Amino acid sequence: MFSRLVQSHFSPKSILFPLSLPRFHFARNKMSGRSGKILDKTAGGKTSRSTKANLHFPVGRIHRKLRKSNYADRIGSGAPIFLAAVLEYLCAEVLELAGNAARENKKLRINPRHIMLAVRTDEEVIALLAHLPHSEHPLPVSLAVEQAI
Repeated sequence: MFSRLVQSHFSPKSILFPLSLPRFHFARNKMSGRSGKILDKTAGGKTSRSTKANLHFPVGRIHRKLRKSNYADRIGSGAPIFLAAVLEYLCAEVLELAGNAARENKKLRINPRHIMLAVRTDEEVIALLAHLPHSEHPLPVSLAVEQAI
């Protein structure tokens, strides 16, 4: 899903000119199924709404869940796209904060503690999740943070 920045080997030009910066390229993630997909409009095959909207979150699945959950009698075609975009943005923000927490702890992998530290230390995320109960604790996140301090 996320590409990482990988430094390529030094070229002969960089040996001759040591002041030039090394070049970077993006390595493809081999574990993810979506990293190599390219929107091909000439193929004539079906393209998903997620691909059309340039999103990683599944628009069709969100639309199905909205229809099945009886939030309303009718669901517009733009609602699941907007909801998928908002959810993807929120996940990206939390993962960025968790990555910073992992880097501060000198770890290469994000574990659940890094996500918890990211959620509990950012004021905007605390304000967003203020009314939700914590999964391991019956108190809301804001009260749990106040008691931890």
